[in-house]
Amino acid sequence: MTDDHYRVQCDCGLVTAVVGDLRPATCNHVKCYCKDCQAFAHFLGRNTDVLDEQGGTDIAQISAGRLTFRAGTDKVAGMRMSESGLMRWYASCCRTPIANTAASAKLPFIGLIAPFMTNGEDEGRVDAALGPFRGYGFVHGAKGDRAVPGRKHEGFLAIALQLARIMIPALLTGAARKHPFFDADSGAPISEPTVLSEAERVALREKVDADRL
Repeated sequence: MTDDHYRVQCDCGLVTAVVGDLRPATCNHVKCYCKDCQAFAHFLGRNTDVLDEQGGTDIAQISAGRLTFRAGTDKVAGMRMSESGLMRWYASCCRTPIANTAASAKLPFIGLIAPFMTNGEDEGRVDAALGPFRGYGFVHGAKGDRAVPGRKHEGFLAIALQLARIMIPALLTGAARKHPFFDADSGAPISEPTVLSEAERVALREKVDADRL
């Protein structure tokens, strides 16, 4: 790809996309330790390779218009932990996590998840484009020594300011309408996410808790 464009894909290569203009100034590189992100990894059966040793998920928040699917949109599936939860997207062909989004294109950002970010490119090149972590979310949910009881986030102000820098231009220029996970005309998601039942949520959270032992 070109210097600032990156090919991203699922593990089996059926879902492919391109991220444009990826660099530290255009993304928000964060790590999230929330139990829902951990539960999502368990839902996919990918907890051992998606989560780090402390239960963190590596996420790059970008403007929605920077991601363009090239192939495999029919394999893109979604789930939500609850009716009010984030939409969590993955490749149904190989259960590779793809991204988190808000419930509609009105909030034009995407949280790309590793390993989807690094499958199509040299990992070092992607790391350089993302830059260092700008902050850490829900650190009280981390495992082991990384957990900080009673503390929610580290670097919250930096995360919030960068997210605003990402979204405001997209809203002002109309680029928000180019959201790859939502139809531009109807606003409907490209694949209707499954909402987990209470029993399914409990089962996943039990797996998260068991993983902490």
